[in-house]
Amino acid sequence: MRSLTRRSALGALAFVLAAGFTAQAHQAPQVVQRIYREIRGTAPTEEELARGIQAVQHDGAPLEVVFDVVDSPQFRDLVPDDDVFIVATYRELLDRDPTLHEWLIARHFVVDEGVRSLLIAGIMQAFDVEGEWSGRRVTEDRAEEFSHLTLSYDHGLLCAARAKAEAFRAIPHAELAAELERDAALNDGPTEIEEVMPPLPLSSDPPGEEYHVYYGYLHSHTNVSFDAWQQGSDGPKEAYRYARYEGGLDWFGVSDHAEYISTFAWNNEWKLLGARADEANDPGNFVALRGFEYSNPLYGHSVVFNTDTFISSFGATTQRAFYRWLKKHEGAVTTFNHPGSYDDLGIEFYHWAYYPKVDRNYIGQEKLQRGDDFTAYAIGYGGEIPYLDEALRAGWHLGAFSAQDNHSNGWGTVDNNRTGVLATELTREAIIEALQQRRFFATTDVNLELSFQINGYEMGAFIAPGDLDLRVACQDRDGEEFTRVQVYRGLELIHDEAVSGTQVVVEFQLQEQQEGAHYYAFVTEVDGGQAMSAPIWLVPTP
Repeated sequence: MRSLTRRSALGALAFVLAAGFTAQAHQAPQVVQRIYREIRGTAPTEEELARGIQAVQHDGAPLEVVFDVVDSPQFRDLVPDDDVFIVATYRELLDRDPTLHEWLIARHFVVDEGVRSLLIAGIMQAFDVEGEWSGRRVTEDRAEEFSHLTLSYDHGLLCAARAKAEAFRAIPHAELAAELERDAALNDGPTEIEEVMPPLPLSSDPPGEEYHVYYGYLHSHTNVSFDAWQQGSDGPKEAYRYARYEGGLDWFGVSDHAEYISTFAWNNEWKLLGARADEANDPGNFVALRGFEYSNPLYGHSVVFNTDTFISSFGATTQRAFYRWLKKHEGAVTTFNHPGSYDDLGIEFYHWAYYPKVDRNYIGQEKLQRGDDFTAYAIGYGGEIPYLDEALRAGWHLGAFSAQDNHSNGWGTVDNNRTGVLATELTREAIIEALQQRRFFATTDVNLELSFQINGYEMGAFIAPGDLDLRVACQDRDGEEFTRVQVYRGLELIHDEAVSGTQVVVEFQLQEQQEGAHYYAFVTEVDGGQAMSAPIWLVPTP
């Protein structure tokens, strides 16, 4: 079992482990003692010294010793106030106070998670490979300072930090959202939300293409995530094995919290996740995908797949900052997760404010989550219609998605909820392509198959307005019977048909349909199993 400090080693960059930050084995005792004196002001205990020497000798880098010190009970006695610790750490590392966003995000991890070293590692993680932090270029001098990381929480620093911490705490909860908006305006620049959406291209997939249905989901965690590790979760290797052989999934994505993913040279969990996915990937039999969850406690969570890098809420403190990062990754596949879970300040996902430059990246919204049925997200931010319909009205092009959000073992067996993908073959490329094209449906049944077509184009398509031929086909591999097929145009139920049988086809026509509309299918089985297709959209012709 890895130590708590090892688990809280998030994502420091390679320069943190530069030559100046390494130590020879024979220097280990002196290095450990120096770190304890500088940060805590006292010598390490015999146990702390032994543990620190082992870390330095094993890894050649004393950063883990720094984490051990700030997580020690003695350091908490020295700095009992978490908010003072947060402000002092920003001043010590970055020579400035945290912004309001940074303070609130830090409080989530330092206070709620109860591990102070998360903050230090998170600040270091925010320095990306391009040498930027919060949109500002990092100087070579600052990188050099980080490579020789030293901290000193002396009396003067703590006294100076206390006033700012008290000022943050004095902001009434009711005024926080307005303060955050002002903070974002100062640090994010233009919102870009008002940009004009370029015309959507019509779908190019030929009508009548034959697809196979493959089942899986993207939102899951392993012991790489601190909160899942606390609950006894196994690692990514076991997650992929279990999902395939116990859960019966065809494809499966691990998306650990970005805030907990380490990129230390001696413990690079981002590379580890990629290696485990590559090992488990078996084209034609099982597709293993690596991703991450951007977990912002102020703005909500999103899983991201098909990128070579990742970003956390320490590096992108606002949703707009995350959108700016995302739009640089054209092929990224992203979903809005469990809407409503982080809306304490009324700003989660900006309540679906439309950001056109990442519309192509966002392919879905969770409609089923860890044992839910389709009623779970039936009332959205406005208190009247479902979250998904609110987002579709705002302009997003999303399909219904399923997840299990595992924080303990049981990948694929927590419930029967699945995302069914319509793909040409069971390979990474084909699964990613199907997700990008939104050819998927959410279902509460392990092997319900659903096809929804308009004019021969499958769910997820963008087609021309006019006269429409609609077709819904569903079957169940276990031979379960269907009772109802429904088709919606937005929120309007336009076709509701009672059916019977294990293989059902419903067809009907609509005339002179206008651009801007979207349609989706919803089917129900005798035992209550249900499925909801991704929409088909009518868009202007070029």
